[in-house]
Amino acid sequence: MDDFVVQALVRAGTCRRHASTFSFESPFYTLHHKTRRRGDGRSVETARGFRTKPLGQGSAQATATVWEKWQEPSQEELKGLVDTYDFEREKQKAEREFHQNEEEPWPEGPLLLQYPHDEKKKHYDGLPQGAGAAEFETVRQIEELLTDEESSHEQIYAIYQTLPFPRVSYLSEPTIRKLTHHLSVVERFRKDEKVMMRFLSIIDDMKAANIPATAAEWTSAMHFAGRCVKRVSEVEVENALYIWRQMEAEAGVTSTNVTFNAMFDIAAKAGKFVLADVLLKEMQRRNLRMNRHFRTGMIFYYGLKGDGEGVRRAYKELVESGEVVDTIVLNCVISSLIKAGEPHAAEQVFGRMKNLHRAKTGRQAPPTYWREQRQLTRVLNRASTQLQFDVKAKKDVQDLSPVAPNAQTFRSLINYHAIQVGDLSRVTDFLKEMQDWKIPISAPFYYLIFNAFWKYGGVRYSGWTRMRLEGFWESFLEAQEKDPVSYVYTKPLVITAIRAFGATAGKDRALQVWERIREHWVARPDEMDHVQQHIFRVMRAHDGPPSWSVKA
Repeated sequence: MDDFVVQALVRAGTCRRHASTFSFESPFYTLHHKTRRRGDGRSVETARGFRTKPLGQGSAQATATVWEKWQEPSQEELKGLVDTYDFEREKQKAEREFHQNEEEPWPEGPLLLQYPHDEKKKHYDGLPQGAGAAEFETVRQIEELLTDEESSHEQIYAIYQTLPFPRVSYLSEPTIRKLTHHLSVVERFRKDEKVMMRFLSIIDDMKAANIPATAAEWTSAMHFAGRCVKRVSEVEVENALYIWRQMEAEAGVTSTNVTFNAMFDIAAKAGKFVLADVLLKEMQRRNLRMNRHFRTGMIFYYGLKGDGEGVRRAYKELVESGEVVDTIVLNCVISSLIKAGEPHAAEQVFGRMKNLHRAKTGRQAPPTYWREQRQLTRVLNRASTQLQFDVKAKKDVQDLSPVAPNAQTFRSLINYHAIQVGDLSRVTDFLKEMQDWKIPISAPFYYLIFNAFWKYGGVRYSGWTRMRLEGFWESFLEAQEKDPVSYVYTKPLVITAIRAFGATAGKDRALQVWERIREHWVARPDEMDHVQQHIFRVMRAHDGPPSWSVKA
């Protein structure tokens, strides 16, 4: 066991300096929020640089005739989507090692806890004495907003903050649960420090009001503390461990398999693989079952470790456990194989999932709206348990589950070919194929492309030329004009675009692009200051591109 595991567990169990991490006395600045609009399914076909001819007889629809009659794939056929080798010898060896080590003493720390099961939970179901008309109206507004899942988190939290401290004591228990659930449901790419502080401040208020939090609420707090940063580090692991100790040792709330999944995910993404293994052993000791989400996380875990065979083994075990294979699982396999240094194997899986979808004539494509995808994931998680003994029903679920590529599939492949390899022609092929699958080229794809131009632009004999960059930039502006909500400027995209033009077209063109952005971007003062600093760096670094770099 590495030193970090022991130190983190002990520190999280004994050191009180971490408590200041979750003290939220500073004001939270609310932002104007517009409800995210559902995608209309339009691709950026008219955008410059992406025009392709209409599909002919050789299109994806014509390919569906490969199989005259659809038959539900067997477990062996599902395994065949990913090259799975014979791991029986390795599996037996791992089982022997586990039994040999299962008698090892458990390290001291927050995972070895005493649960005060005899302590009665306290519930609160009304407004405190002294509450006036203003507090009643505030609570009414919060409850009304919570009836709509699309209600702005910023708006709800701003209204909630107007209540006297401890604010949560003015809400009934059902309203508290609705509030924490609403604030815990956040789109993947919108999780940041403000989202974390918003949720953890509610937990802080609940502790101050002596109102118990549920296991799901504690788990969400751990997840936000560990995953609301771009790169998970040792600090995030310690913060999550600290919250976990509060949950089990102080609040007496027993962890579920979802709790372990959250901690395992944080440890793995921080590169703390020994800690992740320790968590797996503790989960087995508590006889907690791995759900579908956890098994998918195991695939990614081996990818992070650079273990391609482990990726295949984890996928094989997921299939054998009876879990449903869908686009999310196969996307995880693809990204994990790329991380494990096997991009060719990842593209083989990509090809097989396309063929499987085309053979399933009339089947649905993966949902594009994130809430619909979340709901599908919840359904599939329940299916493996509820339909455990109903073979036909489980086959029907597998038959109806989408396995077609989606935006995340292409994002993994384009990220590899654009950032790691710098192969513009392959990136262009994938962008054209996205149009064939009617997948719009969203803002994250432009971020990847601009990042690649920054990395490879302005280099002799490179395909990343100014002319091609201008084409991508104009296609982004056209897409933004059609859908300003989905293609809104963000600080990372703005910085990357300016860097790309600085490296490929020179500082004068970079300044012109910045002037265009500044006219249309409503940025916070701190964002503007950060961008200005990067512009100064671009000005110092690039006096202008070589004459040959402007050629197509």
